[in-house]
Amino acid sequence: MQFFRCTFVMMKPIRFASIDIGSNAIRLLVKEFDLDNPEGEARKLQLFRVPLRLGSDAFSEGKIGKASRRKLIHVMRAFHELLLLFEVESYRACATSAMREARNRKKIIAEVRLATGIPIEVVSGEEEARLVSDIRFRYAQGDSPYVLFVDVGGGSTELNLFHGGVQLSRASFNIGTVRVLTGTVKDDAYRHFEEALNSFKAGYSNFDVVGTGGNINKLVRLAKENPAYRGMRFITYSDLKQLYDTMKGMSVEERMVAYNLKPDRADVIVPAAEIFLHVVETLQATGVSVPTAGLSDGIIFDLFCNYCKKHKIPLKANEEDLL
Repeated sequence: MQFFRCTFVMMKPIRFASIDIGSNAIRLLVKEFDLDNPEGEARKLQLFRVPLRLGSDAFSEGKIGKASRRKLIHVMRAFHELLLLFEVESYRACATSAMREARNRKKIIAEVRLATGIPIEVVSGEEEARLVSDIRFRYAQGDSPYVLFVDVGGGSTELNLFHGGVQLSRASFNIGTVRVLTGTVKDDAYRHFEEALNSFKAGYSNFDVVGTGGNINKLVRLAKENPAYRGMRFITYSDLKQLYDTMKGMSVEERMVAYNLKPDRADVIVPAAEIFLHVVETLQATGVSVPTAGLSDGIIFDLFCNYCKKHKIPLKANEEDLL
C-alpha cells in the first residue's frame, strides 16, 4: 500500500509600513497582516513619532531650512534601519502640506534618497484626502446619515463627505494648525473652506462628523468619557467647547502641565479644536466621533489592498476591520 504525505504550509505574516512626513511631526507606523486569515485584524507592531515641525519653515519662508533638512535626514536614516529591522514587504513615504509648499522640495527629496535610499512622495491634497477616506470605516458604509470626515493636520484640513458608503465630495484646504500659529493661512483658504461647509449644510442634513488627526485624538482622551458611538470614541460639542475655552486662556506651558501635553502638542491643540468646533457648529452636529486610524493607517491599508489584488487574495466586505 502506498501512502502520501500531505504537508500544510502556514503562510508567514506580512508587514507593511507607512512614513507620514507631516507639517508638525513625522511618523513611522508598522503593521502586520496574517495572510492565512486575511479577514483578521491587522496588528500594530510599532509607531514612532518625531516632533519635527517642517511647517514652521515652509509656511513662513516658503522653503525648508538647513537645520530642519539635516534633522529630517537623521530621522529618515533611523526609519530606514527600522524598516530593515521589521522586514517589511513594502512601505510608502508620503509628505504632505509642508513639503508641497517648500520651493526646495526636489532638492530635499534627492538628499534624503541619496542618504537613506527612501523615496519620498509629495502627495497632493486630494491624494491625502483619498488615503484618509479610503480607510472605509464601517461607519460610512451602512444606512448612515451624511458623514463628514474631517482630518486636521499641521498644514491642511481635508474634508470627505459620504452617504451610505458613497463619497459625495472630497476637498483639501490650506488651513492647518501650524499655518494658524504662524499666521500664514490666506483669506482665500478660509473663504473656500467656509463655502464648502455652507454648501454641505444647504444641500444635506443630519450630519455626523468624524475627526482624525493627533489633536482630536488627544482632545477626546482629555474629555470626560462618553459612550462609544458606532464603535468609535465620541466627544460632545459641549465638552469640546469647554476644553477649547479653558485651553485658550492658558499659556502653552500651563497647558503642558495641566493636561500633560508635549510642547509640540500644547500649542497646536487650540487651533485644531477651533477648526473642529467651527465644523460642528456650522453643520449643527452633536459632536465629533473619533476613530483610532488616520493617514498612516490609510497608507498601509492602500499597500495591503494593492498586495492582495496583485496576489489575488480576497478581502472581506468590511475592510475597515483590517485596520
